[in-house]
Amino acid sequence: MNRPPTQTPVLDDERVALMRSGVMGAVDTDVRRRARRARLVSVGAGIGAVVLVIGTGLQLVGTGSTDVSGIPAGGSSVERGDSGGVAGPTDLTEAAPAVEPGQAPVPEAEPVDPDRAVITTGSASVIVDDPADAALELATWAEAEGGRVDQRTDRDQLSTLTVRVPAGAVTAALEKLAQLGEVESSTVQEVDVTTEVVDLDARIEALEASVARLTELITAATTTSEVIEGETQLTQRQSELQGLRAQRDTLGDQVELSTLDVTFSADPEAPSVEPGGFLGGLQTGWDALVRSVNGIVEGLGVLVPWLGVAALLALVVTAARRVIRRRGR
Repeated sequence: MNRPPTQTPVLDDERVALMRSGVMGAVDTDVRRRARRARLVSVGAGIGAVVLVIGTGLQLVGTGSTDVSGIPAGGSSVERGDSGGVAGPTDLTEAAPAVEPGQAPVPEAEPVDPDRAVITTGSASVIVDDPADAALELATWAEAEGGRVDQRTDRDQLSTLTVRVPAGAVTAALEKLAQLGEVESSTVQEVDVTTEVVDLDARIEALEASVARLTELITAATTTSEVIEGETQLTQRQSELQGLRAQRDTLGDQVELSTLDVTFSADPEAPSVEPGGFLGGLQTGWDALVRSVNGIVEGLGVLVPWLGVAALLALVVTAARRVIRRRGR
């Protein structure tokens, strides 16, 4: 008995819209799940950092309760063994390292967590003999260390520049400044951006997955409306992805290369004061006399033309009065 051939069901527009809505809902759900996972990771990292700081503080407090001799500060009794010696796993001479008189103990540097993302910035003001030469030498040193110069300005007896040096070379940069001249002031600041970096990485990963799924959906689309809607969503997600990648690159550059703003200035020459005495006073008096005579002579020179005019006017007035008197007689 022959069966009729099975016909492929025809998908109407309503069915296609429902399928597209289901796929887009799955994509949005995946994005939200990845973002929520990123927030949980960042919160876990913050809680871990707080626990580490608290544990370190408690360890320091526990260590500080014992003095140099190794005897607990809270009790005066010491247990002794049968041999009369002080009971303990180590001798008192091994409890504290020997410190020479006048020498301060050097604290051990805490290990740096390589997973941390820290932005380091600093500024310094240095007095040098030649600011332009000092700025050139610092720029050459920074480029040799793998850094670069972002900005430089040279003026009369003043040079300013912004250098970017590797994060591990900040201390070496400050030592270089001390070699170039007298460091008047210097500051260094650190900002931990680990949480921001982790959050950006997670959001970038989620958007990359969303873009991949949207690309597959557009490839499998059968109608023009599906292609147009998919391309609209894809363009929006790609724009967001590019913005997040730009933020991540900026943070990575700031973490990798620290920023130092340095000002080089020349030491202003102090005015020299010559000794006085009798000869100095005589010279000062003579200079004052010469200035006074010159002032008087200059004043007379200014008055002579006016005196000539006044004399001429006086002659005219006198002649006029004589004429008037003669006519009156």
